[in-house]
Amino acid sequence: MSEQVKHILYIEGLTVSFDGFKALDDLSFYVEENELRVVIGPNGAGKSTLLDVICGKTKPEKGKVLFYEKIDLTKMKEHEIARLGIGRKFQTPSVYEDLTVFENLAISYPKRKTVFNAVFSRLSAQDKEKIEKVLESIGLIDKMHFKAGLLSHGEKQWLEIGMILIQDPKLILLDEPVAGMSAKEREKTVGLLKKIAPGRSLVVIEHDMEFVKNIAQRVTVLHQGKVLCEGSVQRVHNDPKVQEVYLGGYKVAAN
Repeated sequence: MSEQVKHILYIEGLTVSFDGFKALDDLSFYVEENELRVVIGPNGAGKSTLLDVICGKTKPEKGKVLFYEKIDLTKMKEHEIARLGIGRKFQTPSVYEDLTVFENLAISYPKRKTVFNAVFSRLSAQDKEKIEKVLESIGLIDKMHFKAGLLSHGEKQWLEIGMILIQDPKLILLDEPVAGMSAKEREKTVGLLKKIAPGRSLVVIEHDMEFVKNIAQRVTVLHQGKVLCEGSVQRVHNDPKVQEVYLGGYKVAAN
């Protein structure tokens, strides 16, 4: 990509309504290349709707959503957006529980679009090497032959992140990746996200403020479909508006 490109995600004037309720209200939101951005906010702030619009699941009433400041995502279908290099992980892990960990990554490999191809076609040495490299990065190399259904909740979350990584995305959208995890699993996820962040951009929605503090380069606080505050973790934490409408409740939850 040209060195002049600054934003991998360029959103301006984004509005989405559901039955008269504005989930996003003239929202502007920008993510730079190779940035790890965390989006926080109370329930109903528009966080998941923002991800839905980026990945094409929801179409906005108005506004720009540009990938690399050039490609208009609002004109594209979900599968077309995925092929551009945008991967999304939803809050609840979605893995093939009857397949092995290795097979889950094989089926997610761009060359292999069906279960039959993933399980029965011959993988090249290069394909196997790439899958094993991803398994190393997500910490599941020792469980590559386990059925995915036998994994812990946290391990399933990591596997689904691996299923995105195998597609070499430039932008990864993660919706509450540590929800339901143990403290040890949350700690491992911090390390995982820091490991996979270089060379790509991540947008992470999260409620666990301790986790946010450990991973975020920049934090955006949404409230009523608008940006309430944006900046470093410390700036957001100390902002009186954020403390008033949002952060106080999270301090209790984080203790």
